[in-house]
Amino acid sequence: MIEKLTMLTLAFILLGVLGCDTQPVRTGVLSSNNLKIEAIDGSFTIEPGMEFTPPFYTKSHYMSYQNCPADGGMSKQLNKWLSLGAKKIRVLFNDGQTPLYGAITFCHTKHSHYRKYNVVIPESYITRARNGELTAVYEITGNSHGYPQAGWVVWLSQDPL
Repeated sequence: MIEKLTMLTLAFILLGVLGCDTQPVRTGVLSSNNLKIEAIDGSFTIEPGMEFTPPFYTKSHYMSYQNCPADGGMSKQLNKWLSLGAKKIRVLFNDGQTPLYGAITFCHTKHSHYRKYNVVIPESYITRARNGELTAVYEITGNSHGYPQAGWVVWLSQDPL
């Protein structure tokens, strides 16, 4: 009995150490220093350069490739993500430019090498949103099965959603 228990314990330890990482990403940083993100409902604000705890994750506990794809068609999937729990946001600029609107979501990534969200919104996405396009920017993290996966997604629009 002790031998079986010891082997079972060893198996659980090895699974935990060798790649069955179940720890979600617990911190992030907004690296775009010229803006801040605030929830339309007032539930959170993400300040530039400051470490933050993700205020929420999408509804699904484990975001598979099918649920959080990184296939380039993310801007067309906004309504799907809103139904899964993405939050509507306002993006405010330090220089007083007109705010943008959009949504943000954080995916439960399980990749063992990914420990912090790095939210960066390139100027080209801001410009495209100001020109009337719905844009989506995201960071590809991968998951424990080797599929590309978005760790976070920000959609931007010149009009409120």
